[in-house]
Amino acid sequence: MARIDDAKQLLLISNSTLHGSGYLDHAEREIRDFVGGRTRVVFVPYAVHGLREYVAKAQETLSQNGPLTHINP
Repeated sequence: MARIDDAKQLLLISNSTLHGSGYLDHAEREIRDFVGGRTRVVFVPYAVHGLREYVAKAQETLSQNGPLTHINP
């Protein structure tokens, strides 16, 4: 039987930009708290043109001042 610590978790964010703020600025604290000490996450963008560019932007933003170093799209 799996322990609760082994369970996968999911964080859903409905938008990446809030008027007047930068990319993911409005959710940065929640994202960092959720990710914790992990260095890899799976990122599932929805309704986006230019997937590779969008993933690169997310990785750049989330790797600043934090442990997150790799995002798998």
